[in-house]
Amino acid sequence: MRIRVLDLDVTPEELARAPEVRQLLAAHLPGPAAGNGADAPGGGDAASLPPAVANVLELKGPGGAVLHTLESFLASLLRWPGVDARVGISRLNRDDPANIVRLHRRGSAGGAFVYVELPAAGLKFRLPRTHSLEGLVHARARDVKPGAPYGITLRLRPATLAEALTLARQAYEHAEDGAPAKDRGKQTPRPTRRAAESKSASTDEQTAPV
Repeated sequence: MRIRVLDLDVTPEELARAPEVRQLLAAHLPGPAAGNGADAPGGGDAASLPPAVANVLELKGPGGAVLHTLESFLASLLRWPGVDARVGISRLNRDDPANIVRLHRRGSAGGAFVYVELPAAGLKFRLPRTHSLEGLVHARARDVKPGAPYGITLRLRPATLAEALTLARQAYEHAEDGAPAKDRGKQTPRPTRRAAESKSASTDEQTAPV
């Protein structure tokens, strides 16, 4: 057995952010022991995915290590309470799945908290572009208006998985709770002009001196 000792002049935080270190830990400490419980990718991720998601990854997903990373990412998110993965339909062919996988939090009035674009494995998070990216070296703010819902992006790779899970967790926790989207925007109907005039006339009659 060979042992190599390295003397590095770095802080523990800098060492933990090094992609090479993350890959080394992932290779030798698979499963929950390498992470923090429910967020940690584990084995058998592909088999645990919903059939529609597994099908679109097979048809339109990336290959190699990026595919395995994407499967781990999706499997981790689907273990969170109330998370659904949805695959859309192509606009050009109704029998063809779209190139998007959406992660929704059930009960949220907002849209998906993460969009996955295939085959590039690009991620868009439902976070404002002003969201703090302190300590994240791969994520970027998108060139969108400040009020745009999906303001943070990241391209998923083995070295970016930890950041992707961090941002997904933040977007998940900030997902708006409340009524379903179909109930949003319901307002008390405004009275028509004729009804308003009729009500005003009735009020005048009641208050007029005898």
